[in-house]
Amino acid sequence: MNHRNRKNFPSFQCKAVVLAIAMAFNLPALAADEDDEIRRLIKPESTISLGMGHVSGDNQRFGMYNGLNEAGYVGLIDFSVVRRDDETGTWFRALGRNLGLDNREFGLEVERQGSWGASFNYDEITRHSPYTVYTNNRGIDSTRQTIPSTSGNANVAAGSTPYSLKTERHKATFGLNATLMSNLEFRLVFQNEKKEGQRLFGRGTPSVQEFLAEPIDYTTKQFDAVLDYTGESLQLSGGYYGSFFNNNNSALMVNGGNSAFIGGPLDTNARRTGVAMDNIALPPDNHAHQFHLAGGYQFTKSTRMNFKVAKSIAIQDE
Repeated sequence: MNHRNRKNFPSFQCKAVVLAIAMAFNLPALAADEDDEIRRLIKPESTISLGMGHVSGDNQRFGMYNGLNEAGYVGLIDFSVVRRDDETGTWFRALGRNLGLDNREFGLEVERQGSWGASFNYDEITRHSPYTVYTNNRGIDSTRQTIPSTSGNANVAAGSTPYSLKTERHKATFGLNATLMSNLEFRLVFQNEKKEGQRLFGRGTPSVQEFLAEPIDYTTKQFDAVLDYTGESLQLSGGYYGSFFNNNNSALMVNGGNSAFIGGPLDTNARRTGVAMDNIALPPDNHAHQFHLAGGYQFTKSTRMNFKVAKSIAIQDE
């Protein structure tokens, strides 16, 4: 018994020593990894990437949103710049993605920790129609379009012109935040989006259909302002949100086409008889506003009251 105990004890002691040595060697490595992680957060690296891509063939569906719908070469450009002023605690960030493509993004941000921040972001996205349209219509890219004046589905014919319809969206966003007091913070965001182009459209009845292209020229503005208060027992968040939509094209006027869409003569009340589809209304202008307030009050550790109140107004007068 004593012999076996003496034989086993050194074995256990040897394993403990090996484990202690391994831990001693690993601790500096772990500490170094943590130091590198902290260093990357404090002093992040800036990067830039340049390249060239090639699309081997036209692919309308694959390239609907990324601009890779046609064969050819494209530029691949990305960058990220990050700087920090240690004396003031001010951060500067600049980001660019897909700058050589149709879905490019660009952003700038300046922030002083715990005090204020400002940002600007811009992005584009183009939607290419997955279809190539062949038509004899004229004025495809305008609010006045002409269809050949023959019966039936006359605006698709041999020898017609091919069109690749697309819409382009350009969006810019401005942001601002500031700590007014230790428990009071203000946030402001303004966004402006412009959308232009053409998309598949048409007019018709169950028996007769004719192709048209909807002209798109939209501007959408959004404004969001919020004031936050955080007290020991009371927390409040209130502000204003506004949305403004403007369509520069109020109607699509069509000349020619099937006689069924032109309508009959005017009646005694100056209203056209029959089916009239030669003046088609497009999405009207509108704007909406909301004032809101939400918050909560902590009565005790186990009792809290939350509330939210808002007033919204939506107007469409066109």
